[in-house]
Amino acid sequence: MIHWIKPPPFGAPIRFRDIALFLLGSGFVGCFIGLLIGLPVYAFTHSKFLAGSVATILLYATFIVGYHWTSEKRGWPGLRARFAPVGRKPLLSSALTAIAIIAFIYMVRWIFFWAGIKFAQVPSTVSLDSWTQLPLALLELVLVAPLTEELLFRGLLLDWLKQKMNVWTAAVILSVIFSLLHANPFSLGAVGWWAFSARLLQGLTASAFAIKYRSLRPAFVLHATWNAIGCIASVLYGA
Repeated sequence: MIHWIKPPPFGAPIRFRDIALFLLGSGFVGCFIGLLIGLPVYAFTHSKFLAGSVATILLYATFIVGYHWTSEKRGWPGLRARFAPVGRKPLLSSALTAIAIIAFIYMVRWIFFWAGIKFAQVPSTVSLDSWTQLPLALLELVLVAPLTEELLFRGLLLDWLKQKMNVWTAAVILSVIFSLLHANPFSLGAVGWWAFSARLLQGLTASAFAIKYRSLRPAFVLHATWNAIGCIASVLYGA
């Protein structure tokens, strides 16, 4: 006699244990695949950029595939539900918001500069030497990385945390963690806190879009636009 296992209901409570197992499992598999492919790429090309980008893309892709598999097992919202269509206006608004935030950050910095307050140069988290590196950087930092990070922070983790507290409190906590996980040069003093504040503002704004539209598409577009500007600026600065 065959006993069918009833799948968990869609929208089932999200447990931290399940999140931890998903992150650990996907991270382990992703690192293994990244090294398995990245090392031969470096051996043939002797390019740290190419090998590192390929390994990172594979790592992020593993998290996306792992989420798709785990969501079906645990009753979490699937990828289509997470990135549900919202129309063009919210996507345009999110892209323009990213541009406005970056412009505001640098405008304030210029005001401090003209007031005689100087900041050290913020070390770029993106370092591109030529335009030939840009396509792979865009694939990694403008598509795969924002997709994965928004899925985790503004999707899975926010849904878990808002089961325990107010959604905006959860958004603030996750935005702080999101900013801390990025490279912040705190050893440089004020400039480190400047970089941290910029990422914090990005995280809070992305959270606001995700909460308002109940979709990760606007948050993804904001994040992708932010990273795209960083990639292009890095090439212009390094060229």
